[in-house]
Amino acid sequence: LKEICWVFNKSKIESINIAGNGLYTLVQKGYSFTQDDIDEYVYQFLSQLLTLPDFKNKITFLRSGGQTGFDEAGIKAAVRLKVPKILVLAPKSWKFRGVDGKDVSDEKLFKSRFV
Repeated sequence: LKEICWVFNKSKIESINIAGNGLYTLVQKGYSFTQDDIDEYVYQFLSQLLTLPDFKNKITFLRSGGQTGFDEAGIKAAVRLKVPKILVLAPKSWKFRGVDGKDVSDEKLFKSRFV
């Protein structure tokens, strides 16, 4: 984390884009993570980074695509950490892939994951 902190400080980074494997992909590769597991991991990582004594920058913006897995976890962590500006770049038709590998196109269901 100290190396990441150094990069953020040196580059004066104030925004983060969270992207990564979706839950379906992780399960397909043999990992047994749940969305809750990934949510907690990403929250703990960002929380620890942002509270390091040497961390000088204030993260004011976080964006993600909002897919299951790490995208979803990034948005949830930003909400919990009270990042001032959060942007979800949702796909057309609010499409996301469930852990079962099936695509869902449902705006209400898409948004409900972040409440």
